[in-house]
Amino acid sequence: MLNALTRKALSENRRPAEGPFLNLSRCDDPALNSKVAKSWSRELVSKVRAISTFNGDRPFEFVQHKALDEKITIGYLSNNFRNHPQAHLVCSLFGSHDRRRFKVNCYSYGKNDGSHYRKQI
Repeated sequence: MLNALTRKALSENRRPAEGPFLNLSRCDDPALNSKVAKSWSRELVSKVRAISTFNGDRPFEFVQHKALDEKITIGYLSNNFRNHPQAHLVCSLFGSHDRRRFKVNCYSYGKNDGSHYRKQI
């Protein structure tokens, strides 16, 4: 039933009720996943354009403020930097960044359980 509703909304050029993440988790059709994500993206862009002072087809422009040789800082925020399934899955991620190019910070707003995962992260 949800597939039919999603496909109907897309065929009418409307955003389906189900979001991209739900669609990815329940549907293994990459073409449909892409259409759902693009429909949500189009709606978000139109909302931003409606409230922004940007003009033209490029509502988002990033100006490079740092010198090219400076490190890019990446911050990760979670309440699961502890003995938790999410920490088990992402623990190796933090050490995989090229430290010559990136400064990595992890911020926790969760419980400090003193676990190996907490200390490693």
